[in-house]
Amino acid sequence: MTAEVSNGLKCPKCGGKLTQYTETESYNGYKISKHILKCKLCNYREVTQEVKIMKSENAVTIQIPRPEYQQIRNLKIKSKT
Repeated sequence: MTAEVSNGLKCPKCGGKLTQYTETESYNGYKISKHILKCKLCNYREVTQEVKIMKSENAVTIQIPRPEYQQIRNLKIKSKT
């Protein structure tokens, strides 16, 4: 799934307008959500945030895999059952 949002940011390579995308990829047992900035003129692409979401029987675990994104580390949310 991909969502697109236009913003006022400029491309560092060509000065064109950057568009923000959110991509969500599903795998066996987890999802990865990526926030991406992309220039339509020169195809510059930068992942600004990446989040891995895993679900088990009694908990949801959210991981931010890359160190520069680790403002929240391995946040666990237990379900109410």
